[in-house]
Amino acid sequence: MPEFSPGEVKTAVAPMTNPTVKAFDYTGFLYMGTDLAVMSQVDFHLEAGEQKDISLPVTMPLGEGIYPVYIGVFSAGENIALYRAIEDVTIVSAVPAVGISGVSWETVDYGYTDDWGNPEIAKFYKAEISITSDQAFTGRIILSCPNIISPVSLMTENTYQQLLQEIDDLIANTTGTIQQLWIDRKGIALQFPSVDGFRIDYRWWANWDQRFRDWVKASTDSLVWQGIGISEGTNTIYVGFFKNQYAAVGINPIQISLYSDETLLDTVSSYLEPPENVPQVLSVDIPPVPLGGGQVKPTITVRLPELRKNSQVYIFRAWTGPALGYYMGIRVAEIKYMSKSLVAKRVTLGCSPTTYIALDAPDDTYVIKGIWVGWKGVWEYPVADLSRGVYPVQAKVESWKVGVESDGCGVYWYGEPTNYNFGIVGQLTVT
Repeated sequence: MPEFSPGEVKTAVAPMTNPTVKAFDYTGFLYMGTDLAVMSQVDFHLEAGEQKDISLPVTMPLGEGIYPVYIGVFSAGENIALYRAIEDVTIVSAVPAVGISGVSWETVDYGYTDDWGNPEIAKFYKAEISITSDQAFTGRIILSCPNIISPVSLMTENTYQQLLQEIDDLIANTTGTIQQLWIDRKGIALQFPSVDGFRIDYRWWANWDQRFRDWVKASTDSLVWQGIGISEGTNTIYVGFFKNQYAAVGINPIQISLYSDETLLDTVSSYLEPPENVPQVLSVDIPPVPLGGGQVKPTITVRLPELRKNSQVYIFRAWTGPALGYYMGIRVAEIKYMSKSLVAKRVTLGCSPTTYIALDAPDDTYVIKGIWVGWKGVWEYPVADLSRGVYPVQAKVESWKVGVESDGCGVYWYGEPTNYNFGIVGQLTVT
């Protein structure tokens, strides 16, 4: 069964014979579909007994599906014959052949005010994407990554201009109160702020400052960019997202997926930070625990590069079970690490050298074996007071900027933590 693209132009060739002893003028029709839609019409002449091929140019229908094909022949307005072609025709959407060959990122600082009116900086990550295509089309790009992407609504400049045109059309085609509504909304849209070539879409929120603060504190798994124009050949496309202000980049890659309608054309992964520069859970081993309150004895290997020299604290936590207070269930592992220089400073002040473990491993790799009790300097094993079953174990690292008080053993914490949420890293089995 032959397949063609919607709107594709082809030529059907039909052999025609005049079996009579007289010459006749004829009109040939090509129909497609069960409703016998006329797709082509051609006049031709056959001498007595003559046979020849008749060409019928056809522009294929736009709708996808299977179309029966018929040839009708008329002479002097009389229906001579109607023939059905041996094969039906299938119309399929032309799927572009594309490739995403390169992605690079740059960071843009965007100023806003926090809940107390203090200046703050939101991080906007802008991607430059190289895309090749064998045809022009309008697609969409989806950026996906857990915990990182804030749901700040964004538009390309092209989409923004389309919005303004739509509003102009509504103004031109309405009157009275409705027209005034759209005039007012155009005034609002003209004030949508820009960030490095994009527009923040505030339709039609009243308090933009509060809306932005709420957005950058939240996260969404994906962000969709609509109306991405792709030309035939090589394209340079720009998209981006605002980072959740509490999230850390680098644990998971950003998935960049290009679609035409609902068809996925290509997808690539791209890290915002090299994985070796951010905390990682390398392995998790948790032996099964017997029913009745058995001890959990994990062995968790992590990699903790010291990103902010001399002012860094990492707090590692792993937990499982039903939500229960701050720890979201039963603690499996917990420990606090501090930069080597700060630990040394605390020791000179007479503080315990084991409250915080120094970040001094040559390869940045550390093994966690339960809950570290700093004042004792020992590991303790939590008790799994759970029924039989398999429980997912989640883990996270909080990265804090801290200082050590000049006298005493106090530690002051400032700013907000950077959260490395690893998600589920293993499982606890209660037998």
